[in-house]
Amino acid sequence: MSLAESIGSSPASGPRRGLLDLAWLAVLIAEVLSLSFSFDVAIPAGRAEGRGAIVWLVAHSSALIRAAACMASVLAAAFLATARRGGPARRSTGSPSSAWWTSGHLAAFAAFYAATGRLVAAMNGGGDVAPVALVWAAAGAATLAAWMLAARPAGAWLRLARGSWKVLAVALVAGCGAVWAGGLTGRLWASLHSGTFAAAAWILSRIEPDVLCDPAARELGAGGFSVTIAPVCSGYEGIGLILALLSGYLIVCRDELKFPQALVLLPAGAALIASLNVLRIVALVLIGAHGRPRVAVGGFHSQAGWLAFNLVGLGLIAGSRGLGAFSKARSDAEDSGPTVNPTAAYLGPLMALLAVAMVTGAASDGAFDLLYPARIAAACAVLWVYRGAYPIRSWAAGLAPASAATPIAIGVAAYLIWVALEPAPEVAAGGTARGLAIPAALAAMGPAAAAAWLSARVLGSVAVVPLAEELAFRGYLQRRLVDADFEAASPREFTWLSFLGPSLAFGLMHQRWIAGTAAGMLYAAAALRRGRLGDAVLAHAATNALIAARVLAGGAWWLWA
Repeated sequence: MSLAESIGSSPASGPRRGLLDLAWLAVLIAEVLSLSFSFDVAIPAGRAEGRGAIVWLVAHSSALIRAAACMASVLAAAFLATARRGGPARRSTGSPSSAWWTSGHLAAFAAFYAATGRLVAAMNGGGDVAPVALVWAAAGAATLAAWMLAARPAGAWLRLARGSWKVLAVALVAGCGAVWAGGLTGRLWASLHSGTFAAAAWILSRIEPDVLCDPAARELGAGGFSVTIAPVCSGYEGIGLILALLSGYLIVCRDELKFPQALVLLPAGAALIASLNVLRIVALVLIGAHGRPRVAVGGFHSQAGWLAFNLVGLGLIAGSRGLGAFSKARSDAEDSGPTVNPTAAYLGPLMALLAVAMVTGAASDGAFDLLYPARIAAACAVLWVYRGAYPIRSWAAGLAPASAATPIAIGVAAYLIWVALEPAPEVAAGGTARGLAIPAALAAMGPAAAAAWLSARVLGSVAVVPLAEELAFRGYLQRRLVDADFEAASPREFTWLSFLGPSLAFGLMHQRWIAGTAAGMLYAAAALRRGRLGDAVLAHAATNALIAARVLAGGAWWLWA
């Protein structure tokens, strides 16, 4: 029995079931990421010891998240593989019980989010954590249970456990292996750091005349700027993570890959991530040595490692799928000529925007992204490439004044909800809120450059970002959760899953999950009202236009932070 058949109601529902489970998996991962972004759980070891299992669990949540992420990658690959081997999709519109469990999951996660904040504060403050820990554990259990029952009935989970225990075991081993391998490579830092330092110092010596390299103190620098590379930040943890990810990929997709050729991916991944780690250290030092220390220790330090991991992991997986030397399917397939991929057309603009945002964020100081226009240019380039795949005429029909009134009113409502739930910036003693870095940076740029940046920011917010995000969330995901062939799904067909799932994902992507989810639901309603994606784009554009007006006219820069 395949994984899709185990969790679905019948073999014919394989592709449909796999896609729904991937959507729910994405929701759970997004919720975990929102917790990790919102709360600092770096509790000193002395405070965590002897204070119970709950404190230990929260203090070690980063390792648990890494394990869960690797498990999710393996399960996602398994779902996709079994869905491809399944039969034709069968449409399912959900049930009242799943809608109730979805609502229960959202309510439980809201309680869990609040309890997490109280628990972390109590643990860092050294107070009695037992009452808060009990609420936290109960809310967490309710969140997970409601998520599982909203995605599938209890009987389906039992069938999954009985029929696909091997895949679940592989995912569990891969997740634990990722943490173990990451910790092992971190402990190997004492014996391996000399080679990394020597390579980085050699490269720096070919560029800079005054290189500081102290392996004993783990200090490396040039031009008066130096950094201490701690084991946890050394980059060797990436070797363990990449090996775990690729091992799971090889196991799950073993029927579609050629062996032993595919085993080359493991040493190739380790070598690539290690080499990129050396270049990351060199680049960090060079950025700091040439007058941008805040960028080096800010955006670049926080983003470069994940950029390298994504580049190596996704690059090797995608490359192996496209080469006949590794993939059986590719070598057996006939070249049918170029075709337009509708999924790429709808997801591509947002993916390009996010990818460039990660790169430009690495080149920033973490507070102000000077290269923001590059995001808009990347999204516009993808939109232009796939311009023939979009029903532009039907979207434009909704721009008539009489037809545009309702979408604009929906956008105004979303704006009012957004600003009502947006907290005012908290100004710390001796510093400024993150959003206040924008006017300071603009003042230092000069009038012409500041005007150009603001123009790109407003254009992107009002025109490009709404189009890219609505194509992905309402144009693709909302319809994909109705029918596996999303282009065949009616744009007016409603299901609770297709309505709430993309809305929650939209909110979590903006790290304002309550306001963002509410806005996403309003945009979904706009699209469903007449079955026109252009209405959702117009409502979204109206919201962002009002936010831009408040930022520029009222100085509410934190709304753009």
